[in-house]
Amino acid sequence: MANCSSASGSITFKNKDLTDLARFIYYFNKLNGYAYYGTYIDDLYNLDYNQTYEFVKENALLNDNKEYELEFSFIGTGRWTYCNNLDWFFNIKKENDIITNYNKLVLGTTIDVDFIDEEGGCDKLYTYKASLHAKPNKYNEFDTVRENEEHVGYEHTAENIRYLLDDDVYSIDDAIKYPNNYFNAEALSKYHTEILEALENNEDRSIMYDFANFKEVANLESLFPDIEKLYVR
Repeated sequence: MANCSSASGSITFKNKDLTDLARFIYYFNKLNGYAYYGTYIDDLYNLDYNQTYEFVKENALLNDNKEYELEFSFIGTGRWTYCNNLDWFFNIKKENDIITNYNKLVLGTTIDVDFIDEEGGCDKLYTYKASLHAKPNKYNEFDTVRENEEHVGYEHTAENIRYLLDDDVYSIDDAIKYPNNYFNAEALSKYHTEILEALENNEDRSIMYDFANFKEVANLESLFPDIEKLYVR
């Protein structure tokens, strides 16, 4: 099974026809908003087509290219990396969907993405920007064409994660499981109370994968000198 990455950023949909913009966004969200490797947009959660159309009509802007555009914040789950998800962004029709002028709808839409993606198992951490549009293929589906790509990779370290991401998105439990990824002296000191509470409240000891590793990281900073008394009973 593939590892899941965690992405967050912005996604902007563009189309010269306001109704088509709303239609594309509705079908995109219908497919991707509930998928295992998904793209989750809070503003669109649980909206039907009419509600989506009203939201788009009220919030879309007309840009200098005479396109209607609408930007959303999103979080996403990638298959190894979220960049892989981009390959199916324009295949928005489910098996039973009947979408009028489907090819025109898809080919008339462009998508801009700007996100950060992180996957700890393979030490992946990067930022990515691109403009996307669709190209028909021989399977009566659409390939994603990527233009103006900007891909910047970072070493998967606590410092870089804190630099790129709001560290509050990571739970204390996850940080205890992977201390090398998240903890340095500053982080251990900042979350000292929360770490102690998490360890004290975890009676089945499932919170920590590698006690020896956590002990080594914590004791290097001398903030948890009696960790054995707290966690080993």
